[in-house]
Amino acid sequence: MRIKAISANNYRTLEDIKLDFAADYCALSGMNNAGKSAIIRVLINILEKQELRPWFADNSRFDYQEDLTQWAKDNPDIELVCTLCLSRDDDPALISFIEKQAELTLSAQEITLSLIVSMNQDSQKEVRAVIDGIDASEEAAKEILRKLRDSNPLFLHNSTTHHELFYGRGRAKALFEVVLSGDEQKKVAEAERSVQRKVKQLAKEHKDELNGLLGKLREQYDVEFSTLEGYSTGRMPLSINLKDKHVEVPLNDWGSGTQNRTYILMSLLQANRIKTRKTHADKITPIVVVEEPESFLHPSAQAEFGKILQGLSEELGIQIIVSTHSPYMLNQANPSANMLLRRKISRKKLQATELVDTSGDNWMEPFAEHLGLMPPEFASWRSIFAEHKSQVLLVEGETDKAYFEHLRSTYSEKFGIPEEVEIVPYDGKDALRNTMLVKFVLGRFDAAFITFDLDAKKEIEKCLTRIGLEENKSYAAIGVNKPGRDAIEGLLPERVISAVIAGETDLVMQLGSTKSDERKSAKNALKKKYLAEFKQHEDYTDEELKALFKVGKLIGKSFV
Repeated sequence: MRIKAISANNYRTLEDIKLDFAADYCALSGMNNAGKSAIIRVLINILEKQELRPWFADNSRFDYQEDLTQWAKDNPDIELVCTLCLSRDDDPALISFIEKQAELTLSAQEITLSLIVSMNQDSQKEVRAVIDGIDASEEAAKEILRKLRDSNPLFLHNSTTHHELFYGRGRAKALFEVVLSGDEQKKVAEAERSVQRKVKQLAKEHKDELNGLLGKLREQYDVEFSTLEGYSTGRMPLSINLKDKHVEVPLNDWGSGTQNRTYILMSLLQANRIKTRKTHADKITPIVVVEEPESFLHPSAQAEFGKILQGLSEELGIQIIVSTHSPYMLNQANPSANMLLRRKISRKKLQATELVDTSGDNWMEPFAEHLGLMPPEFASWRSIFAEHKSQVLLVEGETDKAYFEHLRSTYSEKFGIPEEVEIVPYDGKDALRNTMLVKFVLGRFDAAFITFDLDAKKEIEKCLTRIGLEENKSYAAIGVNKPGRDAIEGLLPERVISAVIAGETDLVMQLGSTKSDERKSAKNALKKKYLAEFKQHEDYTDEELKALFKVGKLIGKSFV
């Protein structure tokens, strides 16, 4: 089962919106109050079974007065729509049920099911089901929705919510809900009835004793005891311990980041358990929704966890939808799976939620603005987000790229940089100062290496080592420690340098100008001259290219 689309009308900030979910791993992003939580509440109101959970508060109630868009006029109906893609391989039980209830014979391998839940001003609900474009009867629609909810199709994890309960004696316990199968529910219910009988007997004795004590008070009280019931609904709370060096520690004694990741991974395992444990006739594949998976995690841990979630979604064949404020949680491989929400502004007031256009090669730019990545620095990295290769060499500018590509194509074996490595310019050393942005960019690739001019090493090396990068393994400064040669041009054969200097006396003299713009212009012009002169010759000896070959082999090692 996979969500294809969600739409809503007149629901909270969702006045009129539709979101298409383009992949198994999808990310909802946007500033606070942009509408991410409202989208998730749409899913809850349609897909989650409306049952009492005695250990967690349920605040997902669908109420016309509370949920109607505040600026709506004439009391319109609220309408929520969830469109699902069902597969005969992953969801055969649900497809068979739909065929029976709707009296349809469906031959396709995949079918589309749209569930529409609406509510009018009198709080009257209506349910519709559309199967491959065919409307089911009202009764069939209700039965299909009931069956879907009973199948536990939605695993929801809110990273900002504590999963603790004072359960029994002692300190609060960290709890996790385990979904029970039909047979397990029957066994637990039977055991529960036996326990209830015993507890009622004991409760009567304690009630009589406590009432005697309460009778001594001025105010009159009476007492009743009841046990924690509800296991037979299909969910059971379990306390969790983790082990560290063979020492078992309750989960709520660990750091918030560890707790959060553990709960998310357990939700995924539970979803996979439902997908894989049942026979073909009962099989259904749930969806996992995670709010703010980056909570309590350092950026480096966010980058790691983002990759893990995306990898697990693909490996397990389970759709994961995250709402996030972190760039590390976006789908880098399939940008169309990322949705950016914002609120319209009318007369200086926030109004309806809308979907921001993030299509094209510059898809990351609007996310950068909303997620706090500095736009001026982000512009230097723009071209990288259009790349789809898994290995990348990041060079300081277009000239460096031209040198590396020429050397690789002309001297491929001696230069040493693999052909599959994409060479991408990042437009100047200043782009490396924003370490959060650099870390995010590197997280997009399986392997990456950064080069920059030797004259910038002192300031740039501090930034790169701060995020755990190592010299000659993740980055290298290019050039020779001599005046005017502390860049890639310093590694060129002497005859190239001499020819350019002899023929461009005016540009060389301009390098000594007191005006910075004139010096910069001369430097850029000379760089182009050096490159053109270098590419003119094909008779270089290995000795002349020794320094360049050394750099290429050093970089190539990081991609082995």
